[in-house]
Amino acid sequence: MRYISYRSKLRLRGALTGALIAVLVLAALGIGAFLYLARYIVYTPEGARLDFSAGQDAASPLGATFQVERPAPIPGAGLVADTGPKEPQTITRITGYYADSDMLTDPEGLRAALRGIATPAAVLLDVRSIYGNFYYPSALDGAQTSTLINATAVEALIRELAANPSLYLIAWLPALRDPAYALAHQSCGLSLPSGALWMDSEGCYWLDPDNDQVVGYLEQTARELQGLGFDEVVFDDFHIPDGAAIYYKGDAANAVTEAARRLQANLDGIAVSFSTQNAALAPYAAHIFFKENDGAQVSALAAPFAGALEPLSDHLVFLTSSRDTRFEAYCVLRPALESGG
Repeated sequence: MRYISYRSKLRLRGALTGALIAVLVLAALGIGAFLYLARYIVYTPEGARLDFSAGQDAASPLGATFQVERPAPIPGAGLVADTGPKEPQTITRITGYYADSDMLTDPEGLRAALRGIATPAAVLLDVRSIYGNFYYPSALDGAQTSTLINATAVEALIRELAANPSLYLIAWLPALRDPAYALAHQSCGLSLPSGALWMDSEGCYWLDPDNDQVVGYLEQTARELQGLGFDEVVFDDFHIPDGAAIYYKGDAANAVTEAARRLQANLDGIAVSFSTQNAALAPYAAHIFFKENDGAQVSALAAPFAGALEPLSDHLVFLTSSRDTRFEAYCVLRPALESGG
């Protein structure tokens, strides 16, 4: 083994110490250079770069100013930031257009059609299927999104329409017909004497309006729609079906009326309406909606609401593709597109 003298060990130790000091000095210089240059860092969508023309008036706690280049808005993109519920609008007489689920399969065609309408106007959109699937990406617990419609594109369309102050936006919601929610919360559904869920002819389960959880779920849905920018929600399928096999111990008529009263009382900032022929719901409705193409039925549908809603011409709304002039005595929404695009 080679012997290393004491003097050589001292020289080696001194060299290592000097090298360590040099490394520390270089590291300190590197950190200092980084902190100095940080004030000139500009972040862009392509990455980071140095810009020595950047302003230096405002400093971060480390003495550096970070600038972020924001890309210019894309012309015609039509998207707006989610700023929460907009201020509720008031409207005296609803006229405008409606878009059902078939039309929502062509959101770009629908967008183009609605851009050409005269404003101010009302626009009504389907927001959920009778099977419980939402047409936009709902954040409600357990909510299912339709696979037949581009929900992201529909949400973008909703936000674009909501950002237009000349449009009054209405959501159409099949309230108590909701198989998805009934399956997930079977104690909330209408049942057979055996306890199994009752099913209608279209394969749908229905919810019990006398159930507090059901009313709470409808309130949550309405508030989410309000947050998206809707001014009004129409609760369709708001009744207990006439099914002989349904086992219902309570007062069905009173349960529906009380549920309507609670919704109207608990929802602020979004108008509550119903699609119904039940005049008992009139005191709790901003509007009553009908889907009807037969002009001969207009008077018969309007008659039960006389005295309960005044003037009827401002409170009854017909969704129709008919040009029958008998509809014109009331509010009218016509199809925004031919069904199916």
